[in-house]
Amino acid sequence: MTAAIGTGRAVEVLHDRGPAAPGGGDRWTGGSGYLIGSRLVLTAAHNVGYRRDLDDDEQLLVRTIEGNLLAARVVLAGDEPSRVDLALLEISDPRFGEHLPPVTFARVDRESPAPVTGCWAVGFPRFGEAGPVLPAGSRRETWHVSGQILPGGRRRAGLLSLQVTSTPSASLTGSAWEGMSGAVVFAADAHDGEQAAVGVISTDYRPEGESALTVVPITTVGDLATAAEWWRQFGMPGPSTLPILPGPSTLPIPSRQRAREAAEVMTALPDPGRSRALLIGASTYRHLEDLPAVHNNLTEFRDVLINPALGGARRQLHDHGGTPWRLGRLPSLARGRDSCRGYAADLLFRPWPDWRPQRTVLVPAQHRP
Repeated sequence: MTAAIGTGRAVEVLHDRGPAAPGGGDRWTGGSGYLIGSRLVLTAAHNVGYRRDLDDDEQLLVRTIEGNLLAARVVLAGDEPSRVDLALLEISDPRFGEHLPPVTFARVDRESPAPVTGCWAVGFPRFGEAGPVLPAGSRRETWHVSGQILPGGRRRAGLLSLQVTSTPSASLTGSAWEGMSGAVVFAADAHDGEQAAVGVISTDYRPEGESALTVVPITTVGDLATAAEWWRQFGMPGPSTLPILPGPSTLPIPSRQRAREAAEVMTALPDPGRSRALLIGASTYRHLEDLPAVHNNLTEFRDVLINPALGGARRQLHDHGGTPWRLGRLPSLARGRDSCRGYAADLLFRPWPDWRPQRTVLVPAQHRP
């Protein structure tokens, strides 16, 4: 098994519900999961009946892609009323000796109009059954899906909708995606390319079509009484420390012109680490109407400057919460030894005597109303 964050860490989650299965259903149920680090497997809570403690006549198994069947136990599970369809399993089988690095987690910015692209997951759906694919006779094959998440979808339910590029055959009765639930959805951080888990596939909401899969965000564990334990198992102090997707390099359409202009300006920056950019603006006034556009302009300009494909500057913010700037403090922020950039919105801006970088470029200020 590979230790990298990739398709090789996907697993089947097999639950033997005992001879007296609830509702007279199948004794065995199958779902998907992912090894998120060490012996821990992240999956959907309904794959274990939304229960942390199983009965003595039940058993829980995890099957790797290589076909190894390993005993497991439930560490944490969301409850059905909370609709947090997430469960954390631990492989208890002593034969499992893999030392896997932990997975990175992220949250989706639900206010962003930009899609989270490059999403993927690997699971074991029913429509992927073929001839025996393992020596023990298992017929479930892996299925790799890819697609995107539109942040504005399923907001009232607190869920995500993964729009995938593959559509199973409509000839199967019931849900063709059965068995895919529990697969962990990953997306790449646009800033550094690192793969991060954003949620777990729960079900396919059939009115949305066969290419839409419902995803339970990782952040929903914050609604549980055991939230602190979940974050501890994830190796995170809480949701506020999670990276946010889509990242700042995903520019909205109105910013394309600014990106092109900035690209032309930033061609004179051979070493971003030795350069500085100082952005100044006033969006609130005591005796004039406020100008929210100034704040928006500075924020978008900053995103262009820290875009690795454009400016590549390090992100270091100085928020003075509306406190007026004093000219005596400005030079301390402009220690650029290779190049400096200045941008002033609705302010009179001019260099001071002791600021002498090799090159100085001033973006013209807007006119004050």
